[in-house]
This record gives sequence, structure tokens and C-alpha cells, in this order.
Amino acid sequence: MGRSRFESRAPIKKEWENSKSAVRNIEEMGLVYDPNITFKIPKTRELIKPTAEEQDDDMIEEGAHPAPKKEHVAQSIEREARAPRERTFRLPSTQVQWLTYLMDKHGDNYKAMARDGKNYYQDTWKQIRAKINRFKGIPEQYNEYLEKKKNQDSRSPVVECVFRQSHQNNFDQFAQNISCWLTKACSSHSSI
Repeated sequence: MGRSRFESRAPIKKEWENSKSAVRNIEEMGLVYDPNITFKIPKTRELIKPTAEEQDDDMIEEGAHPAPKKEHVAQSIEREARAPRERTFRLPSTQVQWLTYLMDKHGDNYKAMARDGKNYYQDTWKQIRAKINRFKGIPEQYNEYLEKKKNQDSRSPVVECVFRQSHQNNFDQFAQNISCWLTKACSSHSSI
């Protein structure tokens, strides 16, 4: 499934020595205990060009830090931080229901979706389009919707007929198909 948020603690726990202080343990691992000391914000005086004497003092201070003994700990934590993460984002079920309702009713007509009565938050057509694109970008939820729609369409001949005829705008043919379907359904029930 996903990585535990505590996996990065394992190398630290493994190399931790209880006989040493927390500061010393962390510094030996190549990590920083207090970032305010390591990454100082320079004062105004320090920003002004330092003299040659001060530059020599800074160089001595910079070179005074020994290399960390357990640098592999910091490297393993950095590797883990760079590793790709599994996306766990999911839309709320109520929003999924609303978006699927709009998609079923209006297809790809986002402007009609914006005018729909169930658009309670009065989202613009661009906001609705962005939400639908985000929904389509979540494979688990979107594939579930497609499966339900496929199963629903394949089970019900009325839905299939309505879907097919709504695109042709031929209402006479549509009415004939409905009456034909109804007579077939009625005749199949009477023969039982």
C-alpha cells in the first residue's frame, strides 16, 4: 500500500546511542539539531563587506566542523525524501455523486452544468470543468464510475434506447422505440 510516515526514523533509531546526548547523536549522523544555528540570518552589520581579518576568522570557523561519522543516515533520509509518493487524494463521496450526476445529465456541456439547479455553490463552468478533470484524474474513483455506468447501460434497454435517441433528436423514432420496448416487456410478462 503506502509507506509509513515513520519509515525515515528507522535509520536514526538504528544508529542512536543512548550514552550520548541528542545534539551529539544527531550531529554525528550529519543532521542538524538547531537550524537557527546552522542557517543563521545575517545581521545588517554582517551584510556590510567584512574586513580581511573577519574573512580569515570565518574560514577558520567553517573548517572547524569535522565530517559526520554516520553520514549514511542523512543520505538514506534524503533518498527516501526524493522517492516518489503514492497519490492518496480522493474526492468526497458527495462531490463524486454531484459530478457524476452532472456528467450523466449534461455530458460534456459545462455551461449547462453551471446552470443546473443542483449547482448549489454556483460554480462557474470553468470551475466545474476543473473539478471533473480532477475527478477523471483519480483512476480508482473514475473507473468505478465508468463500471457502474457500463453495467447500468447494459442492463437497462430503456437507458440504452434513451441514450442513443437523445443524440439523434428524432423524437418520433424515439417514441416508437419506447412503445416497442414496452410491448416486448408486456408480452414477455404475459407469456410467463
